[in-house]
Amino acid sequence: MTLELHEVHAYYGQSHILHGISLTVGPGEVVALLGRNGAGKTTTLRAIMGLTPARSGRIMFDGQDITHKPTHVIARLGISYVPSGRRLFGQLTVLQNLQLWQQPPRDGSRWNLERVYEVFPRLAEFARRRAGSLSGGEQQMLKIGRALLANPKLLLLDEPTEGLAPTVVGQLSQWLKLLKDAGLSMLLAEQNALFALKLADRGYVLEKGQIRYAASAEELRQSPEVRAYLGV
Repeated sequence: MTLELHEVHAYYGQSHILHGISLTVGPGEVVALLGRNGAGKTTTLRAIMGLTPARSGRIMFDGQDITHKPTHVIARLGISYVPSGRRLFGQLTVLQNLQLWQQPPRDGSRWNLERVYEVFPRLAEFARRRAGSLSGGEQQMLKIGRALLANPKLLLLDEPTEGLAPTVVGQLSQWLKLLKDAGLSMLLAEQNALFALKLADRGYVLEKGQIRYAASAEELRQSPEVRAYLGV
């Protein structure tokens, strides 16, 4: 599994948001996409999923050009997107939300309801509870569990720590570490650089829709310039 973006440009209407983004995510890698609010992180993920189609450039996934493919086709190829915010079916139960996303395993992947419950035991405990009644951390847990049931090759996470209490952020880090240890590739868009760089292998720093820095997570952590820019 490899994701490659080559000189991707994307717009919202007439507003030019992404200015030639190039990045890669390799098999089993966790890659951080860092930057301040409005830097283009969410637009990059939306471009990959076809939700904000690239105006120019090329997006390759698993050897296929997905630049102009519809979102549902991209999802079926093995990319799961966990958007920011509480985007769940609040009137449905936890179990119903999970079942809506369940897909057959692909290429040796084996995410099923039982395995998701092993990673997130509280989802089993809350299976009959309405999703809208869960706390912010519990809803984030459900969103990730739901994405895993699509049996993805690549998980896109948009601002997963947004609005979470520090103790829940610590739990989220443990959950994502389990997924990393299971070999799942992830592209993690985050403002919380300290959180993301503890988990990531490599990282890119965006500014005004362009990549300003690209290096290993350790190099980004140690760089005074990057730390000053990100405010860490």
